[in-house]
Amino acid sequence: HTAERRGAAPVRVAFGVSRRNFKLAVQRNKIKRRMREAWRLHKHELYENLNAMEGQMALMIIYTGNEEKGFAEIEKSVKRAIRKLPELWLANS
Repeated sequence: HTAERRGAAPVRVAFGVSRRNFKLAVQRNKIKRRMREAWRLHKHELYENLNAMEGQMALMIIYTGNEEKGFAEIEKSVKRAIRKLPELWLANS
């Protein structure tokens, strides 16, 4: 993650899945769709914290597993990351 102080959006986010672990684009795209949906559902928690701190962030979420997980497990991981990010941001500011 990179903390920035310019621009309009509080968070710019990108998602990545390794081609080495998932040969088929269909698999990679399905995982990225699940990550994007989990992000969409829970990003407001991070936005509230960043707005309170008047900060902005560029973030890349990379799927590191080598087997496809269901939405519930991906969502749990994304929520955990969203909760940890404000602490990391403050520690690095």
